[in-house]
Amino acid sequence: MKKYLDLIIQILIIGVIIVLISNWYFDYSEETNQVIRKTMFILIGISFILSSPGWKVKSNRYLFIFCGLYLIAMNFIPKKTVFTIAGIICIFVPYIIIKFSKEAKEINAETSNE
Repeated sequence: MKKYLDLIIQILIIGVIIVLISNWYFDYSEETNQVIRKTMFILIGISFILSSPGWKVKSNRYLFIFCGLYLIAMNFIPKKTVFTIAGIICIFVPYIIIKFSKEAKEINAETSNE
């Protein structure tokens, strides 16, 4: 079930990226661009939340959940510089954890052996 959810989220994110690129050619209205951006951040947040149970280290798990929830919630709070900076941090921190975590390297080694 989790694999199907991950696949659906990945397909939706790819769809949003295609729509973002198509904006270069079709020049959507500002309201449409806002909906596209909100959808993108919500999907990224959902993917972080769905990937959190896979971590054995609790701090990583909670960090992924927090970052995912913040990316979803930031779409519904007023835009201010502090909230935007926190959103950027919440996007990059999980990827930095994935890059430098020993646990992520072990998971990648296990999946490549299968």
